[in-house]
Amino acid sequence: MAATVHSRIVDLDELIPRPADTKREDKDVQDLIPWVFQEHNVARMDCMQDWSRDDGRFKGLFADLPTYGARIRTWRMTEGRDACSTRMTENLQPTAVVTIPQQNWSVSGQQVMGRLLQYQRPMLINLIASVYMELEDVAIQLPRLRFPPISSRMKYYIGKKEYGAIPQGRVIVNLWDYALPILSYTAWWEGQTWNEFIGETLTIMIGQLSESLRMLGVNGEEVFVVGFHGKNFHIARGFFSRELITRAYLKGCSPADEVELHFSRGYNLCLKEDWMEATRALSRLIRYLLSGEAKLTALGSFLRGRHYAHAA
Repeated sequence: MAATVHSRIVDLDELIPRPADTKREDKDVQDLIPWVFQEHNVARMDCMQDWSRDDGRFKGLFADLPTYGARIRTWRMTEGRDACSTRMTENLQPTAVVTIPQQNWSVSGQQVMGRLLQYQRPMLINLIASVYMELEDVAIQLPRLRFPPISSRMKYYIGKKEYGAIPQGRVIVNLWDYALPILSYTAWWEGQTWNEFIGETLTIMIGQLSESLRMLGVNGEEVFVVGFHGKNFHIARGFFSRELITRAYLKGCSPADEVELHFSRGYNLCLKEDWMEATRALSRLIRYLLSGEAKLTALGSFLRGRHYAHAA
């Protein structure tokens, strides 16, 4: 099965709606500045040596981030810089026909053997969970987010044929005794082509979408995923109409079926300016997902029911 994917890098306000309370968002960004950026604009390899004992926020993340970036630089130098660009802006193909793998974990042996993948899951869990816990007014609300250390397979159907996807990780909420993923992590590995990157992104999105559809049936849904492309962190969004979902399930899909994916720019989390922009995007995303305003049928129904219960 294949589909035509249109990809664009968009501004944050187009990716995630701007909140009404911009002052709260500005405060979120300031509250999320870790110790390493209090005095410096760059997190270097030795940043852990002088880390304050009084502020342990994001310490685990920065134990890995500089090493991860250094290993990418070493790989690029070994393979040849020109042949191994990891900048999304340099790799992006606005339109690509992408084959949807029946099992995303079998696309490339490098996805299993890649030396850099071992860093991505713990870093993403650490990053998202730490941002969430720092948003104190959100972290005490129901439903609470969970961050399982091990990711399970997501099953879905195209043309009534079974497909499967295993994300690098997932953020889960418990709704009516059902564990629903609302954010998934994608994988990047050495030598990954643009088509493989888009295929990985689309596959994880569809797998997450299928989990939501099992609860309340078919509706238009937006899906968010996060991940690394090279050393840079990004957020991606896709919207899947009810018509496309129904047609793909019953008849499959072809290059005539078009999907549009929006990406944030890539953020180098070792740079203070990029860190602040990335945490603005993440805090906004978490608040948006849990606001009831996101186009997430199952979570929206749960939140509206909760609000009605409080009103009563």
